[in-house]
Amino acid sequence: MLFCFKLGKSAKETHKRLKEVRKKAKERDEAITSKSVYEWFKHFWEGLISLEDASSELAGQKLHAS
Repeated sequence: MLFCFKLGKSAKETHKRLKEVRKKAKERDEAITSKSVYEWFKHFWEGLISLEDASSELAGQKLHAS
């Protein structure tokens, strides 16, 4: 996500790309949720770009929906 953020991609575009990657890898479970992508982008905009900077709740999120 940080890579896409630094390229100037939107959270919406990034979420779409993540879903496409999962589909191409033929993974059946869901990619990261749209809400999670928007929350990470909010942190990136605030200058918080590492897991150490992120809140414990955000840093603990799984990349796959259950």
